[in-house]
Amino acid sequence: QTEYLRAEKFKTFLTQLTYILNATPTILFGLVGYLFFGVYMDTGVSWVTGSLILAVMILPTLQVSIREAVETLPEKYREAGMALGLSRATQIWRIILPQSFYGLVTGVLLGLARAAGETAAIMFTATTFSGIQFPQSFSDPVPTLQTHILVLAQEAANPESIAQAWGAGLVLLGLVFLLTLAAWSFRTRLVMESEL
Repeated sequence: QTEYLRAEKFKTFLTQLTYILNATPTILFGLVGYLFFGVYMDTGVSWVTGSLILAVMILPTLQVSIREAVETLPEKYREAGMALGLSRATQIWRIILPQSFYGLVTGVLLGLARAAGETAAIMFTATTFSGIQFPQSFSDPVPTLQTHILVLAQEAANPESIAQAWGAGLVLLGLVFLLTLAAWSFRTRLVMESEL
């Protein structure tokens, strides 16, 4: 978007669309995703459907991180590409994307952290609430950590279930924390390199 689009109105439109997608409640992603992928595309409740919904959900995070990484890139890289006579596409593939690598990785890690914490969309599209087993095909539902916590928390009378729910919650929190920490580390490296 930053490199190819020159029309300011279209850039503004895409930016606003990104913010709208980012602000959309995840339960709506789950409902619309189930209707589109599960019913219309006839994939049903499966891990593939859930993966597609999560991919759409993390697009705004990826887009913002990638745009910021490309926009903060010093102008000298673009000027060097133009001085070498490279086409715009070659500049992007050979100069801009490699120099924005840490920003790209930051976006991917932040997107994964967001996807790891999502519950509402997954409940409609990908998960099973009973019978923990791994999927054998593309059309099988998958047990998720989020729904496992939900099922355990519903058994409040059983102290062992509550302890397991807290343990699973700690694992989920640790996963999101590690992904966010890794993203922060890459982001710090990107900022340090852009100051050189």
